[in-house]
Amino acid sequence: DRGARLVARERYGEHQAQTFELFVPEGAPPAGGFPLVAFYHGGGWRNGDPHDYRFIARTLADRGYATALIGYRLVPAGRFPNMLLDSAAGLAAVRKAATEHGANPDRIALMGHSAGAYNATMLALDRRWLADANVPAEAVKGAIVLAGPSDFYPFEKTSSKNAMGHWPNPEETQPVNYARAGAPPLLLVHG
Repeated sequence: DRGARLVARERYGEHQAQTFELFVPEGAPPAGGFPLVAFYHGGGWRNGDPHDYRFIARTLADRGYATALIGYRLVPAGRFPNMLLDSAAGLAAVRKAATEHGANPDRIALMGHSAGAYNATMLALDRRWLADANVPAEAVKGAIVLAGPSDFYPFEKTSSKNAMGHWPNPEETQPVNYARAGAPPLLLVHG
């Protein structure tokens, strides 16, 4: 893992997917600690593994960022809102480990790909998820959304039907409905 050191691999819940890996750049942390990127994997909420995204940790370590690769329960156990509860709980656990390993728990960017980008977007926009996990909203300085769905109701894809089709108020599942002044800055990347 060129340039990135794995400093923690922990569980934050009972389910096998409720894990995180924390990587920091080689060398001493700067004053205040390495800024921290919390990354959530893609996979349509039905598959995927944070381990497959270690290249993100290597790339960000080269630029001076610590990276947490956070797993979350997948469908069926991870149906809405469980993937968001897990994403927030994983972030809370990462924050506890961060200081011990030279990362700054109050200088966080959320990042994700596809379904994981959805998770990151919802944590950035809908205040309840971080609040419920006792993560101060001001610790999140921004979000990087890589090919993340944000306005996809009515559900047309099998993955969104399986993950959210059961929810009695489907509008509550849509990040676009939580866009607000004062939200952390979002970088939306699509291709």
